[in-house]
Amino acid sequence: MGWPMLAPKYRIPMSADDSAFESAAIVLRTSHTFDVPRGQVWAALESDHAWSWLPFGCGVRYDEPCRRVGMEREMGTVSAPWRFLWIQRERFWRYEAPHRLTYSAVAGTWPLLQLWAEDYVLTSTPGGCTVDWTVAITPRFVSGLPLRWLQPLLRVVFAWGFRPGMRSLIALLEDTDISRDVV
Repeated sequence: MGWPMLAPKYRIPMSADDSAFESAAIVLRTSHTFDVPRGQVWAALESDHAWSWLPFGCGVRYDEPCRRVGMEREMGTVSAPWRFLWIQRERFWRYEAPHRLTYSAVAGTWPLLQLWAEDYVLTSTPGGCTVDWTVAITPRFVSGLPLRWLQPLLRVVFAWGFRPGMRSLIALLEDTDISRDVV
């Protein structure tokens, strides 16, 4: 079923390589440990239900069921009636199931970003999995300011938003078996 598209009309120059994680105004690096196998964490991370724990109908909508390099998805307030709040188009330049995925925003509904990229590296550990998550952000209008001082605060906020949400989604996927088959 196709979803009505709120056209993200503000283009964001895509950084299709890892230089984004060195050149951005703000680079957040966090590490998260889960007590389930890497495959379960991967299934939650790339599922149609990712980020659905955030408020106001947040989540993702993939353009196609096949996951691959070059695919695009919507992220943001993808559910009605909240679609008007924020939608970001993301294009994947790395997709190595179940080890790593990397993408960059290519458009958004608001002209707020000059750069947004994310990298997830999943590593099996005894009794679970670690996710090393890197987010690179350069805001459009204040990118000349020394924004790196915001990193400690944003790191806490991002970890607070990611870890509990992923744990609840992993449990939901496990309990309801709504996850996709994972490599």
